[in-house]
Amino acid sequence: MRSETGAVVLTQVLTGGGGVGKTQFAAALAREYLYAERESADLVIWVSSASVNQAVSSYAQAASAVRAPGCTGESMEADARALLDWLAGTDRRWLVVLDDVDDPAALEDWWPDGNGHTGWTLATTRRREAALSAGGRRVVDVGLYTPEEAITYLRVRLSDAGHARLHNGDEAAGRLADVLGHLPLALGHAAAYMINESVDTNAYRRLFEDARATLQDVMPSSADVEGYGRSVTPALLLSLDAVRACDTSGIIDPLLRLIAQLNPSGHPAEVWNTASAGEYLRTYRDKLSASGLRRILRRRGPVVTTDHVHSALQLLHRYGLVDYEAAHEHRTVRIHALTARAARETALPHTAQLLAATAANALVQCWPDQEHDAAAVSAMLRSNVETLHSHATDHLWNEDAGGHPVFFLAGNALFAAGLHSEAVTYWEHMADEAEERLPPGHPDNAAIHNALGVAYQDVGRLDEALALALNVVEELTRVLGPRHPSTVAARGNLAGVYQESGRFDKAITIGEQVAADMSAIRGPEDPETLVSLGNLAMSYRRVGRTEDDLRITQHVAIALERAVGPRHPRTLTARGKLAGVLHEVGRVEEARDMLREVAQALADVVGPVHPHTLTARGNLAQVEQDLGRTEEALALLEAVVQDRLENLGVGHPDTLHAQELLKQFGETSELPDWDAKALTESLSRTWTPRRSR
Repeated sequence: MRSETGAVVLTQVLTGGGGVGKTQFAAALAREYLYAERESADLVIWVSSASVNQAVSSYAQAASAVRAPGCTGESMEADARALLDWLAGTDRRWLVVLDDVDDPAALEDWWPDGNGHTGWTLATTRRREAALSAGGRRVVDVGLYTPEEAITYLRVRLSDAGHARLHNGDEAAGRLADVLGHLPLALGHAAAYMINESVDTNAYRRLFEDARATLQDVMPSSADVEGYGRSVTPALLLSLDAVRACDTSGIIDPLLRLIAQLNPSGHPAEVWNTASAGEYLRTYRDKLSASGLRRILRRRGPVVTTDHVHSALQLLHRYGLVDYEAAHEHRTVRIHALTARAARETALPHTAQLLAATAANALVQCWPDQEHDAAAVSAMLRSNVETLHSHATDHLWNEDAGGHPVFFLAGNALFAAGLHSEAVTYWEHMADEAEERLPPGHPDNAAIHNALGVAYQDVGRLDEALALALNVVEELTRVLGPRHPSTVAARGNLAGVYQESGRFDKAITIGEQVAADMSAIRGPEDPETLVSLGNLAMSYRRVGRTEDDLRITQHVAIALERAVGPRHPRTLTARGKLAGVLHEVGRVEEARDMLREVAQALADVVGPVHPHTLTARGNLAQVEQDLGRTEEALALLEAVVQDRLENLGVGHPDTLHAQELLKQFGETSELPDWDAKALTESLSRTWTPRRSR
């Protein structure tokens, strides 16, 4: 983009208050740049609610996607730096959008440097300090509509909808624009109301002024520090009144306030078809509509159905209060951030905790049972947990009950997606919050630290994982007792850390007791019991107890198939382990056939570069080598090393193990011009981490 003088402008900052359309303008520019017929962008990075954490996370993912030199996957911050270096030197065309920058000073070291001809950074913010113009950045004020622009907007919007008569001429439209403060969002709410209610500009202005006169009762001026809510909120209240008049279900108001709890960028409409949401909506409706007789008889009205929710969302969409994509695969619901804020701030104070809890419960209840079958939904739900957490933290922690279950679902979803580095960051943050908000010895505090230990183990930080696992077991034993299910599960994790650290005697001693306790507590074929048995069998294998390993692994694979189905990741992983044992005892062809089936099924179910899939593919390569299929084994093993490097980084234990196998293969291979050391070193330099999705 060029300035008026023709000089290349590398960074532009769109600044202005809420509701003036900064994000919409940035999105339009990004879309135009991405799909331009000539000189379109090769890479567009959009960082929502741009903070240092959001920028680092988005940059790290982009670094993986473009395979930026120096991206290792061991540190998100280091990967983000690698992307900035790549952006500064590449000849590819790129755009980075930092949307809704809240702290420009904190981001000072994370503004991408343009390279003079192919790169462009665009930011949006409500802030206006001088630091925004540092570093050659050009600040562009995106203010309110001018009087002429506001009048034109109303004229065009009403005419396009076939309601030109409602405009009443430029003078009347100008008076309405004046009372709306020329704010684009407020004008949008007003236009939608006028079109749907056949209300002209004069009538709407009178309604708006009446609503504004009573606004102090529902939203004190202290709640609107920027002043923009004074235009948006009366328009919101007017639209709500109109929607209520059309609503036969009685759930419009509570539904909008629930929607306002979640991520403005979108969530599945299915969230509001859950039992928790339905009960809240039904209770709210019955309180408003209950007659004296019903109160006496304490009778409940009919349940809130999916049709009620669908109709209510369509009404909210019709009046411009939400964007409801009913035809989308996930029936996505979006809301403008300022509309959401106004809806939250005009809710009665005593309802805030119940609204937050209901939204959190609804997220829990619509979370997919099988994460691997609904990765996109899981990712969307995780982002909504983050938003809810950001403005309702106080309502989601309780000294007695602990942290809300949605926190654990979101963190476990990172494990299921194979997002190891992100899981570490998440659980470290949760551990800090738990220590601050929960009393010493609370089970949730231990559970969160337990999850953090597992995350450390997944990224190869075994010393930290072991220290945490020991502390958690000690704490849970003291608080809950040695045979409580949470204590037993924590001891199982401790056995796993010992196994990963090569301390097999301790792993076996603890693992045997864990398997026995799990069987007694949950039953011999409960999935958790079978997982503990599978871990014990792996320890047996590492010390040469092959017969015990085979016996247990066969039992686990068969029992898991009965319990969770043949294509569940747990079942497939167990069958992969069984194939490994068959290989050990000389049943090589049987092992190969099983591993081929498992590797393909895992690729279909959890993805081709998920850690479980990579393990199966690596084991298959070893079996193919033992069967004399050298070229097939080499191709498989090279691909595994590459994918390990891309997903886990150079120093991860699984990467090192795959590289060692490749070196060993080279020492025994009869292929010409084979140099295993040179290949593995080359791969380490060339391939960069890509986090599995």
